Amino acid sequence: MSAEKLYIEKELSWLSFNERVLQEAADKTVPLIERIRFLGIFSNNLDEFYKVRFADVKRRILISQERGGSDSPKRLLTKMQSKALKLNEQFDELYSELIREMARRRIFLVNEQQLDESQQKWIAKYFRREVMPHITPLLMKDEIDVLQFLKDEYAYIAVELRKERSDRNSNRSPSPLCDGTRTERKASKNHHLT
Repeated sequence: MSAEKLYIEKELSWLSFNERVLQEAADKTVPLIERIRFLGIFSNNLDEFYKVRFADVKRRILISQERGGSDSPKRLLTKMQSKALKLNEQFDELYSELIREMARRRIFLVNEQQLDESQQKWIAKYFRREVMPHITPLLMKDEIDVLQFLKDEYAYIAVELRKERSDRNSNRSPSPLCDGTRTERKASKNHHLT
């Protein structure tokens, strides 16, 4: 029997472990709050998986290509992506199920469109005071290797700016605050963030 059949790659084994966490979240005998916690654990684990395991396999692929080595890292990556996609689909279904179960128990997660005016004002004020000071825009250009600026343990969001179809020579990306007000930040010449 080949070694490939004797052992399971650690990355696939890790995904199987995380699948077990998802099974705990699906178990209807587990209290609702614990099921939701299991979804959080699953999500955090998957984030860590992509930061560490997925990135490691991608590096192995690059090294293998440079040295003309085996294509086993590529096959492993394909298996990992397939398994992770399946788990994400299960997560989405389970998340929807748990949101409905919470609603049946009169526990609601609300989005910004479901807030009343006073709640919107409070969140807008909180965002401006507590969140906005920690946001730093990075302009991405082809000639700049943005990866050198990215750090672990930070959250990033990418926004693509496009020219408006008007006589105005600016790019705008709508980004309303929770209270419906809009702020405008000049990003670069002829580019604005709204």
